Amino acid sequence: RIINIENAYADKRFNPEVDKVTGFKTNSLLCGPVKNLEGETVGVIQVINKKKGVFDQQDEELFKAFAYQTAISVENFHLYNKMSGNYWKMSLFLDISISLSETLELHPLITKIITIISRIIKADRSSLFLLDRDKNELWSKVAEGVETTEIRFPATSGIAGYTATTGLTINVNDAYTDSRFNPKHDRKTSYRTRSLLCVPLINRQGQIIGVMESINKKEGVFTSEDEELLRAVSSQIAVALENAQLYENTLEMKNYLENMQHSITNSILTLDNDFRVITANDAALKFFDDASGRIIGADVRKLLGEKNLESVRKIEQVYASGHAVSEYDCPLQFEATERCVNINCQPLLDPKGRRKGQVIILEDISMEKRIRSTLTRYMAKDIADRVLSDPRRAALGGVSNEAAILFSDISDFTVISETLPPEQVVEFLNQYHTLMCDIVFANGGILDKYIGDGIMAIFGVPYAREDDAKRAVRAGLDMIDALPSFNADIRKFGIPPIRIRIGIATGTVISGNIGSEKRMDFTVIGDGVNVASRLESINKLYGTTLLLEENTCKIIGDDFVARPIDHVRVKGRTRPVAIFEALGDKAFTFTEEQLSFVKGLEYYRKNEFSKAKHYFNLSRKTDPPSRILFERCERFIVEPPPLGWDGAWASETR
Repeated sequence: RIINIENAYADKRFNPEVDKVTGFKTNSLLCGPVKNLEGETVGVIQVINKKKGVFDQQDEELFKAFAYQTAISVENFHLYNKMSGNYWKMSLFLDISISLSETLELHPLITKIITIISRIIKADRSSLFLLDRDKNELWSKVAEGVETTEIRFPATSGIAGYTATTGLTINVNDAYTDSRFNPKHDRKTSYRTRSLLCVPLINRQGQIIGVMESINKKEGVFTSEDEELLRAVSSQIAVALENAQLYENTLEMKNYLENMQHSITNSILTLDNDFRVITANDAALKFFDDASGRIIGADVRKLLGEKNLESVRKIEQVYASGHAVSEYDCPLQFEATERCVNINCQPLLDPKGRRKGQVIILEDISMEKRIRSTLTRYMAKDIADRVLSDPRRAALGGVSNEAAILFSDISDFTVISETLPPEQVVEFLNQYHTLMCDIVFANGGILDKYIGDGIMAIFGVPYAREDDAKRAVRAGLDMIDALPSFNADIRKFGIPPIRIRIGIATGTVISGNIGSEKRMDFTVIGDGVNVASRLESINKLYGTTLLLEENTCKIIGDDFVARPIDHVRVKGRTRPVAIFEALGDKAFTFTEEQLSFVKGLEYYRKNEFSKAKHYFNLSRKTDPPSRILFERCERFIVEPPPLGWDGAWASETR
């Protein structure tokens, strides 16, 4: 409100200090507010010492009118300043937008950004640090005043790390008084950081992707207006960085896909909507014998020629239907050669679903490739390569040599399969066979065949080695050792832990391709195959896991520990077979029960069944073979075997 005072020194609200300093004497005084159109006080007008008399009512009315006019002038002044400031900011943001849109390459963009920031904030230098989430580091390839090619430090280090972690804007007038500041870089560069302004870069998803840092305001310290301006600019920078990184990732992916396409051994052609070849990878150029790339732009129908009309119809079918078409074992005839390929034609669509041509993949399955693909499923790659390099091995026929044969089977698999739906049975078997075949391959064996849940593996073909039997036994023990982990993995099927049975025999076999010229299988034939299969089954009788015949046991020598089990007469063989149970490598030691069994077996083979029964009785509760021979001794004590008995037990196991 307006105050009209006739004698200022008589009013307690008057402050005489100014008079004392200036030597001026205040007498009368008229003071009133300057209010804007909204009624808010924006200033004060004070009139001192009426020249004649005191300020009267008429003066107050004139004062009000003058204050009103003054308010309009003040408002216009503020509005002008505001518009000028907005215009400057708009011009600045426009300049920034233009500058940031001039390049999409990340390194030049960062260089441009920090130059702009230093100019508009009037800072000595600026840096832009990007957040590497995988390594939890802040990094920058460009920082003003720094000669190193790249700066990296933990994303929690220093004031920049604090901003990256919290997302807060940090404005520090004296960096060395702030506990968050890390002076290490100053000491290394001999640069002195004083004031510092740090803001986070936040993308459109609200994630912090980096930090913008300006150092040492050239005049004074960084203000709240600098903070606001840098935050606004940082929003634009974040968008520009995302676009640049997207562009860089797109280029990397493009180069990656091109390199991958050219490294693929299958021939890949892309066509437009008019049958013209747009791209061809290296394999396609080689397939069509075109080192110079003349097929680019050619009509694929002419490229394939009249002799391959059936394949051309597949391509036409894709254009007509818009659906993929595949054909296997297709013969392609050219002037000098004939190829056998798998053809896969896929339509090409743009993001809006419009047809843009098609992709043609030609998989060459000529004889060598077909055999190689088949062999590597059954044997290690180095063995397959040796077979393919030997023409005799690729034809029908066989080679005789000594090999170790391994048969394995899952105990009570029929019961397990009855408790599971068919798809889970397949999943279970695939998981089991993958594990066991990896063990076979790791020990230098080859897979001959799967027999339901059973596996037949061979060690020593197509090329024999001195330690074939040892590698077969090692593979068998490794298969047993792998079961606890496998059983833990298959709990999801809701079945109890499985046990396996393994039989290994070593002998002369005939190995090679058997069948016809169009369909042949690589396999082995021989007495050892029959014996190994029988030993695997005989495990059921003795409660054992890994049985060997005498020849294998002799070859492995002291490298593994095995105990004798029995002499059996297996089906398909007239001569008895001495069988042994493999227990472990040479570091294995017999248990008391196993020692009792071995002692009992000595008396058993001497037909001293009462003494044998005594030792078998000591171990039969925990050792299944002891229990079997204990029962057999009881029977022989009552009804002795015939004279001349050779000690062999006739196995009824098939």
